[in-house]
Amino acid sequence: MCIRDRCDPFSQMQRINKNRTDLKETMEEKLRRGRHHLRVACRAYKRQMDRGRYFLHEHPYGAESWSEPEIQKLLKTPGVLFVKGPMCNWRMTAVGKDGKEGLVRKETGWLTNSPVLASILEGVCSNVTGKAVWHRHVVLEGGLAKKAAAYPPALVKAVLQGLRKQMVQDRVLSEVKTF
Repeated sequence: MCIRDRCDPFSQMQRINKNRTDLKETMEEKLRRGRHHLRVACRAYKRQMDRGRYFLHEHPYGAESWSEPEIQKLLKTPGVLFVKGPMCNWRMTAVGKDGKEGLVRKETGWLTNSPVLASILEGVCSNVTGKAVWHRHVVLEGGLAKKAAAYPPALVKAVLQGLRKQMVQDRVLSEVKTF
């Protein structure tokens, strides 16, 4: 998963400022560090796959990082799956400029070699499907995006349970009752 400092230069919000001459050097340095981090992460993912283990990569769906060569190569790797799902499905919340709390839509892209994780993380906002009660979204603008840097507990729990389920399916882990 993403380390905040290294992901920022790929975000959609950063595109707005990329042509400002007073920020150009800072942005180029952040992008250089972000690309280095992405290369290191992709090498780690490859090592995980080579050893029969799993990886999970997350970036906002619209981030420029998805077009980086390392990610494009990973996307074409047999057994690697890409899915999209909004963070509101995982009860990610933020307080809007109006002072009211709401769910964060934040369309998120997920890359993994675990079919179980991919099926858990893929989804559509229930406002779109109409299968649940409509909910309010908070737009992550004006410094609110920082609030979406921490994963909600429901997401963390689902990822851990999904990984466990994948390992049981693969017979790497035996089924053990938990309390």
